[in-house]
Amino acid sequence: MTTNFGLYPVEDTASRAMNAIGGAGNIASQMMRKTTQTAPGKTAGGALGGAMGGAMGAAGLGSMMAAEGATGLAAVGGPVTLGVGAALGAAAYLLS
Repeated sequence: MTTNFGLYPVEDTASRAMNAIGGAGNIASQMMRKTTQTAPGKTAGGALGGAMGGAMGAAGLGSMMAAEGATGLAAVGGPVTLGVGAALGAAAYLLS
């Protein structure tokens, strides 16, 4: 928007500034609006992730306690150790 003071047209910076401040106020009010978000329920994917984490933790413990030179599943404590770790991980997720 320009204003003509008789000599030449001059840009009306005050109205541009007021428009910008008004726009910024609208954006700020939208950002500060309180919204409620509900936590998602338990999912099979979450339980699977917990089971994988539990199995990895059990594998780490099993490998520390495995016999020297063990190979295959024995190197990570055996299938029972992995199964117990997976069950504990899934149960921890589902019960949390």
